[in-house]
Amino acid sequence: MSEKAMVSKDVRPDDIIFNCPQCTKSLAIDPRAAGFTVTCPDCGTEVHVPESDFGLAENLDETVAALRARLAAFENRYVLDRQNIEKIAQEMALIQASVDRTVALLQDILSPLQIEPPSKPFVQ
Repeated sequence: MSEKAMVSKDVRPDDIIFNCPQCTKSLAIDPRAAGFTVTCPDCGTEVHVPESDFGLAENLDETVAALRARLAAFENRYVLDRQNIEKIAQEMALIQASVDRTVALLQDILSPLQIEPPSKPFVQ
């Protein structure tokens, strides 16, 4: 029978720390759960809790590979986010130019009529 993995912000020094093989979420669990199966709180995968030895050299290559994959994903996301931010900035510049043209046209229209434009802007 599986138990739900406890999610805690406080990781104790003796906790077993391991990654879910499905989603690579880092899990920390009490050493008494070594050998049990728990459910990953993120993806719901049944995960075997490794033994509580500090010599995790056998999993080190897998951990490094998982971290490199996550880093590559974050770098790709960063590039996409930067591109989206640049597109938004360009669109905002076009909107600002349109607002400026509209204000200038309104001033041209209102000026001969000797009507003062409102002191408060419509859009802030």
